[in-house]
Amino acid sequence: MTSSASTRPIAAAIAAHLQEGDSCLTTQDLASYRARVVEPYETKYRGYRLFTAPLASGGLTTMQMLLLLEEYDLVDMTLADRFHHMAEAMKVSWPERLKRYGDLDFVDVDTEGELSDAMMDRLQRR
Repeated sequence: MTSSASTRPIAAAIAAHLQEGDSCLTTQDLASYRARVVEPYETKYRGYRLFTAPLASGGLTTMQMLLLLEEYDLVDMTLADRFHHMAEAMKVSWPERLKRYGDLDFVDVDTEGELSDAMMDRLQRR
């Protein structure tokens, strides 16, 4: 998709607003951006098929958290217990994201392995 005259004012407004907050993003950056069509990640959670965009979206981490929580009956828990389990799932999943995941142009991640039972066992032992 090419930049049209009708979108340039929008790009200029976005860039100007971001630059007010010390961003280095320019209208040229916006004009040169090209979206990529990629295969989503998929997992099953409580009988549902879940899909998410690849790594940079944070979806893999969210899927890991859900898989860690799957064994618990969250509905029958107190709110405090539910938040506790959610926080524990976040606590072990986020370091994986921060240390090992990144832009797919620069890192190679085995998504199936990251969502495997073996990985969930490893994360649960933390």
